[in-house]
Amino acid sequence: MSIILSRRQALAASGALASTLVSNELQAQSGTDDAARARVKNLLKTLDIKVPIFQAPFGGATTPALAASIANAGGLGGLSITFRSAEETAAAIKATLAMTSAPFVVNVVLTHFEPRNVLIALDAGAKLISFSVGRPDQALVRRVMEAGARFMCQAGTLDAAQRAFDLGAIAVIAQGMEAGGHHEGSTPRRQLLDMIVEKLPAALIVTAGGISSSDDILADLRAGAAGVTIGTPLLATPQANVHPVWQEAIIQADENSTAVTSCFSDGWDQVHRVLRNATLTDWESAGMPRGDKRPGAGDIIATNGQGAPVRRYHFGSPGRKITGQVSELPLYAGKSAVSVKTVRDAAEVLKAYWNPAGSKLGLDLA
Repeated sequence: MSIILSRRQALAASGALASTLVSNELQAQSGTDDAARARVKNLLKTLDIKVPIFQAPFGGATTPALAASIANAGGLGGLSITFRSAEETAAAIKATLAMTSAPFVVNVVLTHFEPRNVLIALDAGAKLISFSVGRPDQALVRRVMEAGARFMCQAGTLDAAQRAFDLGAIAVIAQGMEAGGHHEGSTPRRQLLDMIVEKLPAALIVTAGGISSSDDILADLRAGAAGVTIGTPLLATPQANVHPVWQEAIIQADENSTAVTSCFSDGWDQVHRVLRNATLTDWESAGMPRGDKRPGAGDIIATNGQGAPVRRYHFGSPGRKITGQVSELPLYAGKSAVSVKTVRDAAEVLKAYWNPAGSKLGLDLA
C-alpha cells in the first residue's frame, strides 16, 4: 500500500515539528546573536547534543573511535556504513555504542548504492540516520520511523533541501561545493545557506563545506544556520582511518591544492573534491579521457588491508592499512585543508573550532 505524507504529517510523525519552529520575532532578527543562539539551542535540544558541530560522513575513514570521540566531546559523531558489509555495520555500531552513551549519526549514500545497511543499522541500535547523495523513499522513511529513529538529509540544492523536509527530515546538511569528497551540488556554502534560509526560515539547517575557522562557524550561525559540519580537519586525527600519506598531504595543502573533478570515478561516478596528485594531473594533461583511454587505466597501484588490489582510478580512499602508491590514490579534502597544520586529537579539533565561536555567542564551550 502506498503511503503519502504531507510535510506537516511527516514532521509530526518524526516528532520534529515543534523543535524546528522558531518564533516570528527571532525570524525577523535572523542576523542577530539572539536569533543565532535560539537556532543553536533548538538544534542542541532536538538532537540532545552539547556542541552544534557535526562530523562529516567521510566513508571508510570514519571509525567507532572517531564517532565516539566527537560524541563524547559534545558534538554529533558520525559513522558511515555504505561500504561496510552487514556484519561490519552491526559491529561498528555496537562498538560505537560501547564507547559512548551520547547520540551519533549513521550515514548512508543512496545514489549508486543499495541502502541495505539501513535496516541492519536500525536493528543494531542506531537512532539517527543521515542520507547523502539522494533522498530516501517513503517506504524507507517509514521503516526508520517504525524503528523509533529519526533522519536527516544532506543536500546540495534548494530543491533537495525542500524535498528532504517534505519527507520529514529533522534537519538538512547544506553541503557547499567547497566540501571535500563527493558533491551533491555546485553552489558555494554561504550562497546555498542563504537560499534555504530565505525559502525555509523555520528549518534546522547545518552547513558543510570549507569551514576553516571559528569565524566561519560564527558567520554561518549568524546567517541562519543552526550548526555546522567539520570534515577535512577531522581526517587529520589519530581516530580517523586515514593513511599517514593522506594526512600529510592535507597538512601540506594550500589554497590551490584541491580540485573538483570526476577523475576517480571507477565504482562511483560522482563529482568530487580531492587534493591534486600525479594521477589527477596526468589525466588532466591527457584531456580528461574516459575508460581505457585514461593514462594508466587498469594499473594496480596499491593493495588494501585485506590483500585485494587497488586500481588507479577507483574512488576508494586510502585507509591506514593500504600499501603501495598511496599518494596517487584519491586524497579527498575540502578547502578547509589549508587550516590544518598538524594531526591532533578529534576532541581537541572540536574544541578549537567551537570554543571561540561559542564564547562570542555566550554559549557553553566544549
